[in-house]
Amino acid sequence: MRYDLNDPREYLEAADHLQKAAAQHWVIEIKRWRKPKTNKQNNYLHFLCQYFATEYGCTTAEAKEVYLKRQACPHIFAEPIVNKHGVTITRYKSTAELNIAETSSAIRNFIEWAATGGIELPLPDDIAFRRHAEYEIERNQHLI
Repeated sequence: MRYDLNDPREYLEAADHLQKAAAQHWVIEIKRWRKPKTNKQNNYLHFLCQYFATEYGCTTAEAKEVYLKRQACPHIFAEPIVNKHGVTITRYKSTAELNIAETSSAIRNFIEWAATGGIELPLPDDIAFRRHAEYEIERNQHLI
């Protein structure tokens, strides 16, 4: 069952279920549910990584892992966690874990970050530039 705790009726219904569960000694799992990113956003982010890879001369995986996650958007992807030895390490989230707002922010930041390094990435509404980028990706597919 899923309840929106911001809705007073659903909040009360969830509270009733919790009371019943406690009486029957159930085990309850509570999860944070986030609206996932759209396929359009996912495709565009992957497209930007591919084009960056062709322009910079790296693989798409390197573009995504090193340049997008670690350099352009560490505030979105970096997640400090404590390992089993009590040491804090940095884990980088997968793009699959991002929600709509985080993905939009990552796209904007990646475009701006690449521009500071002299690599212009196509904006979503720049059809001519996107076609050029698609051609370059296809032409250099064996490299990325």
